[in-house]
Amino acid sequence: MKNYVFISSGYRGGATKFIEQHINYLKKQKIKAITLIDDNPYKTYTGFNFNGITIIQLPINNNYFYSNNKLKIFFKNKNNLNIFITNFAIYIKYFFLLSYLQKNNAKILLTIHSGLLNFTFKNFIAAFLFSLLSKKINFLYFGSSSARDWWFSNFPWFFNKKYKITYNGIEIPKKLFLLKKSKRLNVSFVGRFERENNPELFLRLAKESFLANGIFDFHMFGDGSLFSSLKKEYSSYAQFYNWRSLEEIYKITDVLVITSIVNNFPYVALEAKSYGVPVLSCSKGDISKIIKNNKDGYLISSSDPRILLVYLNKIKKNFHFLVKNSLKNRHTFNINNACNKFWHSVL
Repeated sequence: MKNYVFISSGYRGGATKFIEQHINYLKKQKIKAITLIDDNPYKTYTGFNFNGITIIQLPINNNYFYSNNKLKIFFKNKNNLNIFITNFAIYIKYFFLLSYLQKNNAKILLTIHSGLLNFTFKNFIAAFLFSLLSKKINFLYFGSSSARDWWFSNFPWFFNKKYKITYNGIEIPKKLFLLKKSKRLNVSFVGRFERENNPELFLRLAKESFLANGIFDFHMFGDGSLFSSLKKEYSSYAQFYNWRSLEEIYKITDVLVITSIVNNFPYVALEAKSYGVPVLSCSKGDISKIIKNNKDGYLISSSDPRILLVYLNKIKKNFHFLVKNSLKNRHTFNINNACNKFWHSVL
C-alpha cells in the first residue's frame, strides 16, 4: 500500500489550498494512507475535512532537531512513501532525512509556485542551494511557466528534464452572488497581509477612493504579520476581516483587486472567476492565463492608486459585461482535470 505524506509550511495561502485540493482528490481515489504534517494543522487548514487522514502536529519550521527526530520515528518501517512538499526551504532543511528515505524507495514530490517574493540575502542563498540539490527530487512541478522562467533565468543550471508545469484548478461553486442592486460596489483584497502581496497598495487605493468621494466600499480578508499595523492606520477606509469561507467572501465582493507585484498563477484569481467576479490586477506572471484583459477584468502595470481608481470606475461602467465573460469561462481550470493531470504520473 502506498503512503502519501504532505509536509506543510505552517501558514495559510496558495500552498495550503493546493494541499487541500490534492488530499481531497486522493481521498476520492479511495486512498486511505494519507498523512498531513504541519506546525498547527487545525489553524492552518481551517474548515478542512480531516476525516480519513492522519494528522501530525510538528514545529516543522521552528524546531528542526525535535521535528527531524519525530519524523524519523514516523517514517520508520513505512514503505512505498510519496512525500509531497510545497516549500523548497523545507526540502533543504530536511534534505538528509529525505535523501535517506529515497534510498529506501521513497519518492519526493515538490511543487514550486513562484520565485523569491521576499528577496533577501538569506533567501537567495537558500534558493541557490536548492538549485543545486533539486536534481535529486523525483517529481518536480512548477505551478506556472512564469515561475519556471524565474528559476531558469536566475539559476541557468537549474534545468531539470524531470520537471513539469501543472496549473492549479478550482472547484466551481454551486451558488453565485451576482451584483447587488446598489449604486456602490464592494471591492475586496483576499490573501496574506505580507509585503510580497502589497496589501498597503490596496488600502492606499481605498483612501484615494474615500477622498474622491468614490462609490466603492473596501474589504480586507486574510491574516499575516502586517494585519495589526495596517488595520490601525487604515481602518477608516476599509473593513478588516480574518479568513472567511469563499462563500462568505464572495457574498459581499463585487470586484477583486490583486496588488502583489508578482502573482504567477493565483488561486484568488481562479476563485474570483469561479464566482463571476471581475478582477483588477497589477501583478506580473501567468495570471494573464486566468484573467483576459478587457474581457473579465483588467491587467495593468501601474501601482499608482490613482490609476487603479480609474480602472475601478471603468469596471463599474462595464460591470455586467465583465461578469458575463467571467461566468462564461469559469470552467476553464477545473479542479478534477488539474488533479488528474498532476497525479497521472504518480499514482
